[in-house]
Amino acid sequence: MTKERRNNGHAKKGCCLSQHIHCTNCTRYVPKDKAIKKLITGNIEERDISEVRVFNTYMVSKLYVKLHCCVSCITDNREVKSHSNKAQKNHKPHPDLDLHAAS
Repeated sequence: MTKERRNNGHAKKGCCLSQHIHCTNCTRYVPKDKAIKKLITGNIEERDISEVRVFNTYMVSKLYVKLHCCVSCITDNREVKSHSNKAQKNHKPHPDLDLHAAS
């Protein structure tokens, strides 16, 4: 079989080994550079509590959660979609990305 990607889906760029972590969804043991990272932010207090609050100027801190998921969990949840072989071979930059824009 031919190799599909030069780096086999890793982001280690020539380094030998990387740490392994557990997937937050299925607890699979995945290399940290291959896992897909998602940052979820949310308010600690709910909406109804914030409406009843006496001090409106008081800023409530947010809750930050970083998720590390394996490739199979992400594709099963349809958060990342696979694309055709023709789309994989397309090496043109995305049309929205203008690298030579005058600033």
